[in-house]
Amino acid sequence: QRVPDTSPTAVKPGYGNTDGQVVQGVELDVKGDLVAQKLTHKLNLSVKTGENSADDSDIDFLDTLTANYMLSLLTGCMTNSLSVNYIGEREGDQGGSSKTVDAYALLNLKTTCEINEDLSLSITVINILGQDVAYPEIVSGYLPELPGDSGTNVYGKLSYKF
Repeated sequence: QRVPDTSPTAVKPGYGNTDGQVVQGVELDVKGDLVAQKLTHKLNLSVKTGENSADDSDIDFLDTLTANYMLSLLTGCMTNSLSVNYIGEREGDQGGSSKTVDAYALLNLKTTCEINEDLSLSITVINILGQDVAYPEIVSGYLPELPGDSGTNVYGKLSYKF
């Protein structure tokens, strides 16, 4: 992976869009109203494959199947959303041995209140059930903090438009 804002030949081990990898896939998005602008839903499904260009081997720990579903209810100034995020099983090589990381699904909740057209407040709870999220050591070793790490995470946000 090239290090941002440095020499184009500088290389740093990392996780993400790494040079020499080709990823292909198909994504499906479906959204709409279940009850006229009061109850909405969104579905996203992604299937992908990837290989390392140098030797045509599979990309280690690539999430080949992901799915997300969200159901939102609008009541007055409040929007309450419940979502499920699914990450399929991932396989890869770690230290010379094959490793499989189990699939998991997370249940999340978000409440947003539009106080006025310029001011909003939201609270998001990720992983309501506190499920353990497994990351392979080869990935977690490169990241100082794992996004949505195991356990329940709560975030608050206050937004003001100038």
